[in-house]
Amino acid sequence: MPKNFKNGGWAWALVSMVLSFILTQVCMVKLLECKKKTPGDTFSDIGMKAMGLKGKILVDVFLTLAQLGFVTAYIYFIVTSLHDVVYDLTTPNYDTPRIWFGLLCFVIYVPLCLVRKIEKFAFTHIFADALILITTIVIIVYASIQLHDHGWGTGNVPLNSATWLNMIGSAVYSYEGIGVVLPLLEVTEKPQIYNRILLYVLLTVMILYVSFGEYCLFIYGDLLQKPLITNNLPPGIAV
Repeated sequence: MPKNFKNGGWAWALVSMVLSFILTQVCMVKLLECKKKTPGDTFSDIGMKAMGLKGKILVDVFLTLAQLGFVTAYIYFIVTSLHDVVYDLTTPNYDTPRIWFGLLCFVIYVPLCLVRKIEKFAFTHIFADALILITTIVIIVYASIQLHDHGWGTGNVPLNSATWLNMIGSAVYSYEGIGVVLPLLEVTEKPQIYNRILLYVLLTVMILYVSFGEYCLFIYGDLLQKPLITNNLPPGIAV
């Protein structure tokens, strides 16, 4: 996220995140309104009833493309992180080809895709959230150390005229949960407050992303050269 904020510029990144939040919230509300009129239907069914076969095909195609983009980003992060861990743990440092970590992800994820009930992953979701929280705390701690030792970063501009368009895709990606809106609705205990829950969740995501992105951007500045902020952490087994 900090690198994406640098690509856009600190002011444009903020504007992009707010606009994407508003657009995502409106689209999710519209989707839920369609769901109320077509109970029991899937995304494809809603597209079919709205625009016929053409609508069904469009929904399926765009859902596939969206999920492909999101999953590619996830796997890139996992592959890069595993590569760095193995590199730091081995002596001498062994540069494992990243393709092997990609194949490992493929072997693990394919069986998981066959699970149809999202509530089966409740425990793993909690575990993943804990890991995300720990990682975020570690990054913030090291960023604060960087600030204490070297002061604020340099090279930060309100709008990066060369790469500002990249921030639009990043802002859209930040709220990529629309694909699970309907599945989560099916297992929610109180569907009557589901719209309010979505609003609170999206608002929380926006505040956390903007705060984290801007904070790291102003601290690291021109040191943000690689896509992942974890690349700015010091090397070592503990990290």
